[in-house]
Amino acid sequence: FRGYGLWVKRYPEWWQSLKHARDTDGFELGSDGQIYRCAAKYWDKAGAQDRELVVLPEWATEGAMTVLDRSLRQWLDMCQELESCLDLDLRSTLNQACLDQPAA
Repeated sequence: FRGYGLWVKRYPEWWQSLKHARDTDGFELGSDGQIYRCAAKYWDKAGAQDRELVVLPEWATEGAMTVLDRSLRQWLDMCQELESCLDLDLRSTLNQACLDQPAA
């Protein structure tokens, strides 16, 4: 989901909090909402002339969204199957398990 928030939705707060991460190293989100490849690393003060607009092909974004959609559907289907096989409400069971944990 991190890639989705960064590269598809382009959440500024995610870019800010992850600017030292490996999946954003060498890139930045501009004030215009566009992603730029930076010649300098994030800790350097790169000027606008040191940036290159990153144009993500629509097929790449659509492909990533298709993979994400299929993965989530499979995961949710498996959770429902697990609940059925175990005859339990997984959400309630996990919530109760969290409540039963001693405070740290």
